[in-house]
This record gives sequence, C-alpha cells and structure tokens, in this order.
Amino acid sequence: MDKLHEMIGRLGDEKQEEPELSDKNTQSQEVRLVDTRNILRARLQRCTSSWDSRNSFEKIPSLDKYWDSAYRIAKQWHPESVECLKLLQPLLQKYRRFQLAVQKPKFDDEEAKIGLNAFLSSAHIQDLRHMYEYGDSNAVEEALDFYFEGLPSFRRKALVDEFLAFKPRRSVRDVPNPLQQDDSEADELDPEELKPEWLAWQTPRHKNLISKMIIGKADKWEIMNEIGDQFYHLRKEIREQYKSNLQEYCIRNVQNLIGQENFNVIRSMYLDTDHIEQLETKFNELVAELPEERQRLLADHYAVFCRKIFRLVNFEPADLTIWLTSAQKMALGQMIQNPNVNDTQIYDKMYEFYMNTTGEQKEEAGDIIESGCRHFIAHMFGDDNAEELEELRLANTVSRQHLAARLATWAREVSDEMDRKRAEGSLSICSRIYLAYDGSCECNGHANECDGMGHECLNCTDNTYGVQCELCMESFTGNPLEGGCVPIEGEETSCTCNGHSEQCDSEGKCQSCLHNTVGDSCERCAPGFHGDATTGTRDDCTRCPCPDGGDCFINEQQLVECVKCPAGKHGITCAEDTAAPKDDASKVSQEETNEKKLNESMKEEGNEGKLIEVGQHQESSNSSIEDNSINERDE
Repeated sequence: MDKLHEMIGRLGDEKQEEPELSDKNTQSQEVRLVDTRNILRARLQRCTSSWDSRNSFEKIPSLDKYWDSAYRIAKQWHPESVECLKLLQPLLQKYRRFQLAVQKPKFDDEEAKIGLNAFLSSAHIQDLRHMYEYGDSNAVEEALDFYFEGLPSFRRKALVDEFLAFKPRRSVRDVPNPLQQDDSEADELDPEELKPEWLAWQTPRHKNLISKMIIGKADKWEIMNEIGDQFYHLRKEIREQYKSNLQEYCIRNVQNLIGQENFNVIRSMYLDTDHIEQLETKFNELVAELPEERQRLLADHYAVFCRKIFRLVNFEPADLTIWLTSAQKMALGQMIQNPNVNDTQIYDKMYEFYMNTTGEQKEEAGDIIESGCRHFIAHMFGDDNAEELEELRLANTVSRQHLAARLATWAREVSDEMDRKRAEGSLSICSRIYLAYDGSCECNGHANECDGMGHECLNCTDNTYGVQCELCMESFTGNPLEGGCVPIEGEETSCTCNGHSEQCDSEGKCQSCLHNTVGDSCERCAPGFHGDATTGTRDDCTRCPCPDGGDCFINEQQLVECVKCPAGKHGITCAEDTAAPKDDASKVSQEETNEKKLNESMKEEGNEGKLIEVGQHQESSNSSIEDNSINERDE
C-alpha cells in the first residue's frame, strides 16, 4: 500500500502549478483540481520530510486536515517547518477554489464523461493494472480513490469503475503538453528578479545557503523568503544602508498588484502605526477582492517577502530554539511538564545542548540565537535599545553582568503582563549565549549577594551603589573597583538622599524628597509607587498598577501585587471582576496579610514573572508595505 501511494504521489512532483480556474472548461477544472492536489500533497511531504511522526498523518485523505495537523505539530515540535507550511497557503486556497467549482452541479452529460486517460498516462494505467491483477487489488482501488480526493464522490466512483472495466482510450496525457502551463504563463507567477547590487550585504554564509537551495531545486519564492529572513536579521546599520532599493522593489510590485487606491489604504495604516494584525487583516481583504487568481497568488507571495523588508514581523519565542534537534525538543518538553523541574534547570539543559553542539551546527545555532535575540530585543524594547546593547556587547567596554542587568530591567518595566512574561521567557538564553553572561555575581568586594533575576548586587557597602557596586554615593569619592569611597573634603556628608534631594535638616534628614520617594534618606518609594529608591535615578520608583493610586508590593512570585482591591475587583492588580463578594472577615484577613507583606518588602523591588515554556508560539503574520514616503517612519 505504501508503494502504491508513493508511486501515485510521484505524479505531483512531475507537474507544475496549473493556470487559474476557468468556468469554460470543465475537463480542465477537474484535471487541474487533481494536479493541484497532488502538487500540494508533494510539497506538504517535503515540508515534513525530516519528521519522525510524518507517517502518522501524511495519509490523511483531506488536504485541509493534513495541513492543519502538520501545522499544529510544527508549531509545537518542528518550528523550522512553520514557514515552509505557511508558504503553501496560497496553493491550498487555490485547491479549495477548484474543489468548489467542480462540486457545483452544472456539468452536462458530455462534460461528465471525462475519462481516466485525462488524469493518468497510459504507462501509469498499465502499471496500476499489472499491480491490480498480480498484487493487492483492494490496495489499488484504495490508492486510486485517494488519488482522486477532492472530486465529487460520484466522479471518483466513475473513474475507479472505468479503471476496473479497463477499456483503454487514447491517452490525453500522451498528447504533447495537453493542459500544462506554457513557459510564459509560468513566468507570470515568478517574482521580479532582485539585482545583485541590492544583495551586496550577503555574507559567504548567506550565499552558500542560497546556493544549496538552488541545487535542491527550491522554487524562486522559497529563495526570496530566505533572502527576506537574512535581511531581517541584519544589524540596523547594515539594513539602513541597503533597505531603500528593497523597499522600493516591494512598493512597486505590491502597488502594481493591488492598485494605487488599495495601496494608499495600507500605506495610511502603516504610517498610523496600526498593529501588525490589523494590517494583515486589511491586506488579506483587499487581496481577496482582486479579480484574477494570478494577482492573488503574487500578492500573497510578495507580502511574505516584503513584511520582512519592512520589519512587520511578530516576535516568536520559538525563533530562539529552532536549532534544537527533535530529540532535544522532546527532552525539554518533558522537563517543562515535570512539576519538580524549575525554569533554571530547563535553561541549564538548553545551554548544555548548545555547548555540546560542534562544528557547523554550533556556528549555525549561534547565528540563530544572536539574530533571534536582536529581533527579540528590538521587538520588545525598541530598535534603539537593541542597537545600544549590541554596540556595548561588541565593544566589550562594560561587564556581561551589566548587560544582563540592563536587559532584565527592560523586561521588568514592560507594563503588559502577557508581554512581560514573553520577554522574561527569552531572557535566560539571550543572557547566557548572546550576551555570554555566566550568571556570576561580581560586586567588587562591596556585596555578597545578587538579585537572581535582575543580576544587580544587593546591599552595597563602603558608600557604593550600582549594578556591581561600582559607583560612589553622593558626597563620596574614590574608586570602588579598587577600594571603598571616602567623604569629599570640605563637603557636608551627613546629607545622604540617594540622589532624590539636596536639602537636609540639622540632623541630616533629607527634606523635599523628589522622584516619588520618602524617608530620612529618600530611601523608600512613596505610597502608591514601587521600586528601589536607593539606585539613585529619577526612575527608581514606578507607579503601582492599582486602582485609585493604591499601594503595592513584590509578592513571593516576584510580581507586583496590590495591597487591597476595591469592591467588585480581585487579582494581583485588581484587574478582574469578582463574581461574588468575600465575607468581611476574609477581606480583613487578606488585607492584613498584604499589609504585612508590604512592610516586609519595602526595600525589595523590581523583579516580576517566571520564564515561559520553550517553544511557545504566536502566529506570525503576513502584512504589507508602503511607498517611498514610508521610509520617513522609524523602524
């Protein structure tokens, strides 16, 4: 049976994509439906060829179910195949349109007499006949029915019955190129060629990968998609140098396909900084209204490439883990599901996998993680922060602990809880591999303990402060890297206000504390704010995310939690509606507990969240682009 499916399935590899649907030729529609179906199934098999679980679903008769199953498995276990499967969506939509057309009960008797010869060559029919007579006849019938999947049931039955009756007819397939696309029509679905000077940024590694794809007979759109990926992950300064030609290329081709009016709609949404999902939805609506199938296919293909040129791509945490093998992903998945395994152990194991990788595989894994981390940082915290961190990393002028602390601070300041968790889920791998931070706690001899998630030294002594106790407090001088800090001669040193005030009373108590701080040394955040007031910056204390300016504290999970919620609200930030009010006794008890926690944590601020699970996915989506004036918008 497997041999039969393989033999019939090979037909899909021998065909090219068929031309657009035409209501004038019923015979052409049925043949094109079967051809498109087999092309699509062959490409699905190509996308999943490296999977161990491939055989469990590739024989699903329904192509829609086949694609859905493959895509679901890819998102969980094989993220490297997700983009390949997404590229098949235009072909899947084309197959559905052919299928809908042939299901309509409008064929007259003559049109319905299209025979087996139109679908299979005489040589294939003879091979199948031989296998039917001398092998497994039931398997042959099943394979034929499988091959004609998509046609109405009465048509499949008629074609199988014709095979069983075996009344040979002159084979339409023996006529030279009976229904195949001519070269000019096939060329219409190819992209406009990219000029070599537009790709001068490609490294030898980039070029080698493209060469391998060409040798492997990848189609032109697959190669375009890879070039888009390469450009997307370049450093900003290189992108800035080469982006204009590629953006103009995208603008010209998309505008020609969807029209000036529709293009202006997309351009306006882009300049208004609408969400990627909104841009994608609107673009898909406009493409669906195009009159020709060729236009729709080309628009979809260009969108995949151009959204990367214009950086309209959502960040996927799984982008950082696509270098893992299937076995390694399985091992990490089992650890994630084990309640006795914590996040640190999971990332230690991932780091172990990386360190044990050798040769070209390790180089590739390093490239994936570096480009993925730059993407993650730019997407979550902005291009400017990403470029600043990259420059410091390459210049090696500050410690790795400093860089990791800066990254953790940015993640901690993300206001949306879901976004914050997604950001924190990528911190460990980016800190350990991209920033090369080994997790050590170096405080220049002025502290013995670091914040586990923020990587900052705790309780600096010797009149020092900073991530690594590397700075002297106000009114003190010295070199904390070689010793402590001593009072500046001639200056009053009894007034220590952590940088939040310059006024003290006669007893040295700070007056008029600024930046939302309070205390004799402006060492605490004011009610309704949280943070570490001793850091010495204007942004030490952040407003609590609580209704009516309520107080908050850092709970045991290192999350910001409101001390009390108003009536009808609950949750750590009082954001959820309460179904039924608690009794007064439980309310008082909870409020007293939270008040106690607040008092205990007045000086412990700043770290939120747990690491998210490895391989979590979010739909990355196709979007669209704008004209030359779009370049005025910052990436």
